Amino acid sequence: EDDFADEYLDPDKWDLGRCRKGLREMDGYARLRNRASLVTHRSFDEPFELAFDWTWLDWAEDPLYAEHLNVVLHTTGHHRPVHSFEITDGLVISLNTVAAHVNVGVAEVLPNRPHIRHLKEMPEKTTVFAADKRYHVRITDTGKKVTVFVSGGKIDPNYATTPIVEVEYAETFTEHRIAVYNREFVSGAKHESHIRNFKVRKL
Repeated sequence: EDDFADEYLDPDKWDLGRCRKGLREMDGYARLRNRASLVTHRSFDEPFELAFDWTWLDWAEDPLYAEHLNVVLHTTGHHRPVHSFEITDGLVISLNTVAAHVNVGVAEVLPNRPHIRHLKEMPEKTTVFAADKRYHVRITDTGKKVTVFVSGGKIDPNYATTPIVEVEYAETFTEHRIAVYNREFVSGAKHESHIRNFKVRKL
């Protein structure tokens, strides 16, 4: 776990060689700016639970260029070296503030472009993530099923204990790190997310 309280990214917790630039620890949170990423130093075998608090800042002031936050399980943590710099493998939980929903998919690289093959795609406007509000995200992974809970802001409080999305998966992965990354700098729009109280525990 990391409460990001000492303004020092601990290399025993985070693989700084795999974390992408734009990452800083400050004022009790990890700041992700313009496709920055946190990548855990160690791997986590399922079953486990991941939890953290998330806030995003609306620098773009344009709904089409609002923030996206991706949480990636079972990943190497390696980013594509060219735009748009996505992580290239793993099970991806996408918190999308533009479409206002949560999706689960598998990261792949097709010829010349990254791709997320959706396992479960929620209808748009399922969950509205407003800027400057703190959300608590909790994800459980059994090795066969991933379940996502979200609370905070004006989200239906039932989603704190009832899954907002739940999906079974049969894919196997080579590594089992956990990563979090945000949206890239695009069309002149900056993107920034803050992560607090990051915890992983064995179930």
